[in-house]
Amino acid sequence: MNRSMFALIYGIVAALDPRPALAQPWSFTRIADANTIVPGAVVPFQRFGIPSIQAGVVAFSGFRDFPSPVTAGLYAGSGGALTVIADHTTAAPGGSGNFTGFGYVGNSWPSMNGSDIAFHGEEFGAVVPTGIYYRHGGELTKVVDYQTPIPNGGGGTFSIMQQPSVENGRVVFPGWEAGNAQRGVYSWQSGALSIVADTSTPIPGGSGNFTNFTSASLDNDQVMFRGDGAGGYGGIFLASPAGSISRLYDTNTVVPGGNGGTFTGLGGVFDSGCVAFYGAGGGQGGI
Repeated sequence: MNRSMFALIYGIVAALDPRPALAQPWSFTRIADANTIVPGAVVPFQRFGIPSIQAGVVAFSGFRDFPSPVTAGLYAGSGGALTVIADHTTAAPGGSGNFTGFGYVGNSWPSMNGSDIAFHGEEFGAVVPTGIYYRHGGELTKVVDYQTPIPNGGGGTFSIMQQPSVENGRVVFPGWEAGNAQRGVYSWQSGALSIVADTSTPIPGGSGNFTNFTSASLDNDQVMFRGDGAGGYGGIFLASPAGSISRLYDTNTVVPGGNGGTFTGLGGVFDSGCVAFYGAGGGQGGI
């Protein structure tokens, strides 16, 4: 479930809404700011990644770039003391060193389901994530990293692992093989890695196979994902628990209430069996 991006989209829409704002009984809780001391350090945070929230608990990546030593960590809190999920003193499971970073700051965030968290992590000072990791019951487990063979690939390993989504001990994510020889959406649970869809999967209701995947979201054991094809084709698809894939909407779908144009911008957030998305096409855009 992707509540972070939904909140981002809602905030943008609310900010652009020209209607008079209704009085709201807002209350604000400080989770962390530039005055908050980094747990285990004596200096405050300098920057933060995109947060996620569930049941009043906020998870976020936080950083201190200078003075040395540089600190980075993944934290959770609800207004009191912060809990360290993992930081620069934590050994990366299955790796050979400690974490040095947590996700692409600006377009990556931890995925939460109850007390479980899936997140990007880096080691060796890498500027891109070198793995996806899962925390359950206080224990960290490697989902995949740059040493993991990609399923149905040419013997290569993962080089890009995009935004993860977690639910009930299952983690899904899009990933690419080194050299871009293979791409797909993959599912991990209890150490087993499987394919949701990849470049050998025919596009339902389309032509040819998928060529690329850029997002995936897990809800009620269903996987919603963005898949692309040849000739600028793109669509949003739903993989059932049984593994069948259906098309929800794509670049051939006529924009509802529009002028006959079809969607050109596609995305979406998935929760409780429903998809909310920004779509553009035919000279218009909407939610």
